[in-house]
Amino acid sequence: MDWRRGKSILIISFLILNILLAGRLYFIPEIEMYLSLAGRPSLEAVFYALQTHGIATDREWPRSATRMPFTQVSLRRLAAGEIMTLRQRMLGDQTVPQTEQVVPTDDKPLSFTAGQRDLVVTARGHVSFHNRAVLPSPGGVSAEEAMRIAGTFFKTELGNPGDFVFDSVTALDNASYRVEYVQTFRGHRVFPGYIIIIVQGQEVAAMWMSRLNVAFEAGGAKVVLPAAEAVLSLLNHRLNARVEGQMEIVDIEFGYHSPIYDAADPSWRGVPVWRIRTKDGVFFINAHSGVLES
Repeated sequence: MDWRRGKSILIISFLILNILLAGRLYFIPEIEMYLSLAGRPSLEAVFYALQTHGIATDREWPRSATRMPFTQVSLRRLAAGEIMTLRQRMLGDQTVPQTEQVVPTDDKPLSFTAGQRDLVVTARGHVSFHNRAVLPSPGGVSAEEAMRIAGTFFKTELGNPGDFVFDSVTALDNASYRVEYVQTFRGHRVFPGYIIIIVQGQEVAAMWMSRLNVAFEAGGAKVVLPAAEAVLSLLNHRLNARVEGQMEIVDIEFGYHSPIYDAADPSWRGVPVWRIRTKDGVFFINAHSGVLES
C-alpha cells in the first residue's frame, strides 16, 4: 500500500470515528456521565442522573415480567341484550328511546332519555351518559367523596365490570372531579380502555366508556426494559428536545397502549409500555425499545 492511499484511509477512519462519537453524544446526552456502559445501570446511578437534571421521584419502582408479547386490540361492539341491560341499570324502566332501532349503526347511534338523563351507545361500542339536572355546586365535595360517589355509580349503574380498576381522580373547575378507571387484561392495564366519571356536587353529571377486546399475540415476546430505564429514556427525550426545568414524576405503571384507529373492521397492535405520569403530563415509553409513543 502506498503512503498516499494509507494516509487517505487513516483520515477517513478518523472522520467516521468522530461522526459516531458525535452521534452518541447527541442521542445519549450527558446521561452516560453517570451510568456504566457495561450492563444495566444501578438504581443509584439512575437517581443521580434524574436529580442532576431536575426530575423528582421516589424510589418505589414497579416491576413487570422480564419478557412480554404484543397484544391484538379491537373495538367491542355491544349486543342488543347488553344495551338493554345497560339502559335499564342507568335509566330505569321509564326510558324513552329516540329511535326504533335495536342496535346502533355507523351513521346512527342509539339514544335513550329518561327525564333529564341521556344515554348514547355508538356502533363502535362507545357509551356516554349525561345528567342535565346536575348543576354546579358552590360547596362541592372532597376527592375522597367524589371517589365514593363514582364507585357507587360504577358498581350499580355499570354493573361493577371486573376488568376495570380505579386509576386516578383529578379536580376540575366548578368544584367537580374527574374519576377514571382503566381496563385490564390478565393483570395488565390497557390504557385505551377507559371509564371516565364526572362527579359534580353529590351526583354523577356525565360518564364515558370505551371497552375493548384484548388478546396476546402468539409468540414474539421480547425483553421488557425496567422502569428505571424507561424513566432514563424519558429524560433522554427531554434533553434531545431541549426541554428545561424541573419535572415531578407522580407514578409509573406498566401496561399496553395504542391509539384507537378509525377503520371499517378495526383491529390493531397494542405495545407494552411504561406509563409515566408527571405533573406536566402523561408519557408512554415503549417497554421494548424505549421510544416515546404518541
